[in-house]
Amino acid sequence: VVHHASHPQRQHSSNNPARQPLFSNGPTVLSLLPKQPGSPKHLQSQYQATMSLLLDEALDQWNSLAEQEQNEAYRIHPASSKAKDGPAEQELTPASHDHKHVINHSCPNLWREKICEWCYQVVDHCIIERDVVGIALFYFDKYVSCQTPCSESLLQLVAMTSLFLAVKLHSTRKISVTSIVSLGRGCFQVDQILEMELCIMKELHWHLNPPTPSTYSNVVNPILDACTKDAQASYEISELSRYLFELSVCDVYFADKKPSSIAYASILVATENLSSYKKIKQRFAKYRLDKSPQMTELCAMRLRHVYRLAMPLPSEPEEDTDEETDDAVLSPAFVFDSYS
Repeated sequence: VVHHASHPQRQHSSNNPARQPLFSNGPTVLSLLPKQPGSPKHLQSQYQATMSLLLDEALDQWNSLAEQEQNEAYRIHPASSKAKDGPAEQELTPASHDHKHVINHSCPNLWREKICEWCYQVVDHCIIERDVVGIALFYFDKYVSCQTPCSESLLQLVAMTSLFLAVKLHSTRKISVTSIVSLGRGCFQVDQILEMELCIMKELHWHLNPPTPSTYSNVVNPILDACTKDAQASYEISELSRYLFELSVCDVYFADKKPSSIAYASILVATENLSSYKKIKQRFAKYRLDKSPQMTELCAMRLRHVYRLAMPLPSEPEEDTDEETDDAVLSPAFVFDSYS
């Protein structure tokens, strides 16, 4: 079982100034600036100017990513979308786990979920950023969606190579090709991994920097700070939304959804437990970051459903068992197994 970083005590980089709270409950952006003599009023003005610059930059980055995802090279068209009875979005309700909604008829949903679970196991073991799993699954989905029916061994090879390629391009830590081969328990050779790597890059036409929900989460913090005006609330929203991103990676329902819609929906769902939810939602909406409201609402409904499966219900007391459990949060793949 893959143990996600526990919620709400997720692992995070406390030494990264960009991830620090920006208001009274923690270090402020102002504290990171060189100390200069001046009146408190002058310092407050400097602080507000810095916040404004960070906010403008975050909005520009979000909009740039949203524009990038319009490129057909970053869109995935599941096999079910070609069915006679209409697009996949019309065939499914957000709370369902319809097995017709697949990336390729040769890759059952359960296989994809196990692939996702394996990827999280590898990056956790190697202490690699978990964001690369979303990129690896994009490579996998995009490549498989363009292929004729694949065998189980070919899907395994594509999955291993996708993770290897994602780590190589998007992580500061690396996995050697020989290590990837050993993880495959001797099923494949080095030359097979390298050959498949080239095949994936060619099939993707060298578009190897896809926008993912995690990419949006890396730029959204100044916007959250401006909407919540509270460091603790902003931190809680950011951490829960990241957890929802990771759940969405393992759910094939989100494979053909826009990353901006998944990111926006995750933030909305993450704010729903806050008393100031309506105010935060209104402030967030004024920035007009939701480019596809209908798709965002579908994503939000699905995320609520998956999150309820992932988290234990407060009304149901936990049974005493002798088995040790690390966290209350389940592995995404385990969550989906429960209703597949």
